[in-house]
Parts: sequence; C-alpha cells; structure tokens
Amino acid sequence: VMAFWGAPDPQADHAVRACRGALAMAEQVAALLVEAEETGAPRLPTRFGLNTGEVMVGNIGAPDRFNYAILGDPVNTAARIEGLNKVYGTTILVGARTAALVNQEMLLRRVDRVQVKGRSQGLDVYELLGEHTKVDEQTRAAATRYEAAFTTYLRGEFEVAQAEFEACAAVWPRADHAAQVLAKRCNELAHRPHDGDWDGTLHMRTK
Repeated sequence: VMAFWGAPDPQADHAVRACRGALAMAEQVAALLVEAEETGAPRLPTRFGLNTGEVMVGNIGAPDRFNYAILGDPVNTAARIEGLNKVYGTTILVGARTAALVNQEMLLRRVDRVQVKGRSQGLDVYELLGEHTKVDEQTRAAATRYEAAFTTYLRGEFEVAQAEFEACAAVWPRADHAAQVLAKRCNELAHRPHDGDWDGTLHMRTK
C-alpha cells in the first residue's frame, strides 16, 4: 500500500500527517497481531517506510486504466527504507528529510547510515518512536543512549560503541534488534582495518 500527502492540495504539515498515519496503522496492526495470536489466525506483521521529496504526481496510465499516483526517486527510496525494517527489527523507519521536518513533534532515533540499492550515497535512517507528548521516559532515555552509541560508532571507536550498543539492548523497553545489529558490526569492524574514506555507511546489496 502506498499513501502520499501534499497533493493535490498542498499541506504545510504533510510529513507530520504521514507520521501520524503510520503510527495509527502500526497501532492497529499490533492489535490485529494480538487477535491473531488468540484466535490462531495467520500473523501478518506490517512495516512502514516514510520519505519526503519532490515527485511527479497525476493521473498515470492509459485512458481505460489509470491511477492518480506519484513517481520519482523519493518514492523508490521510501520502498527501500521500508525494507530496512527487516534488518533492524523495527516497524517504522523514515528518511533524513522527513526526520528533519517532524523532529519538533515526533521522537526519532537515528538507527543507521545506509546506502540502499539504487543510490550512490549514504542515507541516514531514523526509527519513528511516537509523538513527543505520548512517549514514556524509559523509551526517551533509551533512544538518547542509542544516539550517543551511534555517534561513537561514526567516530570509529568501535570497541566503545559495541559496549554502548550492548547496554542499549539491555535497557530498551522492548527487544532492541537494531542495537544488537550495530553491536555485532562494531565487533567485526574492531577486528579488521578500514580505509580512510569510511564514514559509517552500510552498503546494502539487496532490496
């Protein structure tokens, strides 16, 4: 399912609306997963990827079969971001431009810097944790600790960063697969040299 905001009518708060929509859907998915567990129905987890950018929008297709839709690199990047949730065990990931537009209203943590398939540059990806007014202090503190660990990782202090990520995994209110992934990567990097151009970017080879 693809949804977009800001067209056909401009919306100054389009990024915030998108985040609220994803959070609402994630809440419903969580309820459905509980129901499936209780009834024995198939579990159908859903992940979300949000991105912001300039796109082509309009009626696309043939006269007898067309759809009002959007096309462009930001759309493809949103799909790549959605897929990254499988790597980090997250539910909602957003791109850097979206994060910059919503950080006053939403709590996020920068999860990683990734070069997704089809792009030549690294992209900072953030986990959307909720609206500032609705996130508990334990989650807020854990997110701050993860951000500090990630900054240490970007400086190339891998052994210190590994210990910090391991601590994050221990204090996060839920299982923090992202911290486990980064801790393992730090351990690997600490035992092998890297060139001077290293900037913390993970190069993804698959979609």
